[in-house]
Amino acid sequence: MNIIKELTNIYSDKLSFGEPCVLQQLREMRRSPNVNEQPAYPLLLKINEEALAKADLRIMIFGQETNSWETKVSNSAMLLEESKSIIESTVSAFMDFYKDSHSIKY
Repeated sequence: MNIIKELTNIYSDKLSFGEPCVLQQLREMRRSPNVNEQPAYPLLLKINEEALAKADLRIMIFGQETNSWETKVSNSAMLLEESKSIIESTVSAFMDFYKDSHSIKY
């Protein structure tokens, strides 16, 4: 079972879809001067597969706001057109950010 790899592949495929890719479209909308038009980035889930395999009871709780994450996980000065080249690093950063910044222990 390699759920993290499967999730990473799914997220990367979805964010790289289209021309311009979905990630670029999100980044462009996030830079809108109208705050009401700025969508949040998707919350990309990451799990501890070892803990999951050992768990007697499994509960999933999610709902973290992601609006301010771009500048915390990537260089916001990067050109929008370079979005497709940073999809894998963005997916990894978003998957790790909540766990790392909130000291969640598996």
